[in-house]
Amino acid sequence: LPLVSVAAAMLLGWMLRNLRTSGFGRAVRAGAQHEAAAVSVGVNIGRVHALTFAFTTALAAVGGALVAVQTQAVAASRYDVMRSLALYGMVAIFGAGSLLSAVLAAVAFLGTPYLILELDLPIGGKGIPPDGPGGGAYLVWGVALVLTTLLAPRGLLPSDRKSTRLISSHVA
Repeated sequence: LPLVSVAAAMLLGWMLRNLRTSGFGRAVRAGAQHEAAAVSVGVNIGRVHALTFAFTTALAAVGGALVAVQTQAVAASRYDVMRSLALYGMVAIFGAGSLLSAVLAAVAFLGTPYLILELDLPIGGKGIPPDGPGGGAYLVWGVALVLTTLLAPRGLLPSDRKSTRLISSHVA
């Protein structure tokens, strides 16, 4: 099952990389950066928004299907507000400008509780799982989010040169 998940992730990553460089990917970026300018060069914003929504929904469906196959059950209790905020925090930490940052955010989200358990770190409430509310992973993610916000407001992997200069000026 983990190999199927890795294969699906690699296939979807390849598709996303190719989509970014396609005409549709350029239209999405143009619409995201300046809608009026995109319309002025002939981009149908309504169509781009609808197709983007459909594509991201399909990606979410694949992820949900993989989770359902792995856990053999899907319950609403696994998807609480804190978990959603933690995922959002991971994206904010690594930046939202590249596929690499999304992959690193997922690895950090899944890897932090695993490392806390494997290394037997005394972080979080006693008897609380690391990825549960009050667990150590939320503390680690929160501290990382605060530090990233202070030192690299656009994330650790910014997508443009301006951000890179901003981060190097804070570090230097």
